[in-house]
Amino acid sequence: MASKIKVDQIEGAAGTTVSLPSGQTLDLSSGSVTLPATSVTNAQLAGSIDLTTKVTGTLPTSKGGTGLSSLGSASQIIQVNSGGSALEFAAAPSGKVLGHAVSESVARTTWSNPGENSGFSGNMSDFFYPNSSNCYFDVAYTKQSSSSRLFVTGHIVLKASSNTHDFAVFIVGDEANGRVLHLDEHNGVRQYLAHSFTVCFSGIGTGAKTIRATAGTGNTRSHSGTRGSGGDTTSHSDVSTNNGYTMVSVMEVEA
Repeated sequence: MASKIKVDQIEGAAGTTVSLPSGQTLDLSSGSVTLPATSVTNAQLAGSIDLTTKVTGTLPTSKGGTGLSSLGSASQIIQVNSGGSALEFAAAPSGKVLGHAVSESVARTTWSNPGENSGFSGNMSDFFYPNSSNCYFDVAYTKQSSSSRLFVTGHIVLKASSNTHDFAVFIVGDEANGRVLHLDEHNGVRQYLAHSFTVCFSGIGTGAKTIRATAGTGNTRSHSGTRGSGGDTTSHSDVSTNNGYTMVSVMEVEA
């Protein structure tokens, strides 16, 4: 037969702590427990408490919560509302960077009449460039999305024996959509090409791409030259003779 003890207080015989013997269970499921009004320490909660079904209400932001009582839709984010008074679910920003790649060099490379690559259609139908990796500069990138844009930036420094009168950036195999930038070394007094550039490609399918930046001309000619040259000659005392910097970088952006 079950017994019942009614008391107002229980006090430990040897101190202020009342311990439940090992193997025993104190069942409070039919009643409630009042904890200190100030705070509850880890010692007071030495066991575990199931919060999955026993907690009701919404924890406000002032107490470290979100003030939200449900999940938003898939891919939504949580942000502060326009009034700065609460958190809310919202659509994630549409623009994002999907990937990036860069090739760079501080080396000085030379080429000598390697032959020309030409005869393309579209934007590069009249463009000729030295077919040598010591002249042109590539960056490899695998495009992730068919609707994204590729932003290509870079810098080139070079001097060619027969002058360079133009500059182009294109995706190898898609020369018809190349970007001819009309950068002419004659734009500089000392007749060497030193330019930074930015171009954008859209409507490009996914997969591996090789993006090439190169100097050239609008007519065929024999080319020899040096990429990374500090100037047309070493006779200019106010021009650095250190190697110039070459870089091509691609960033894929989803609009």
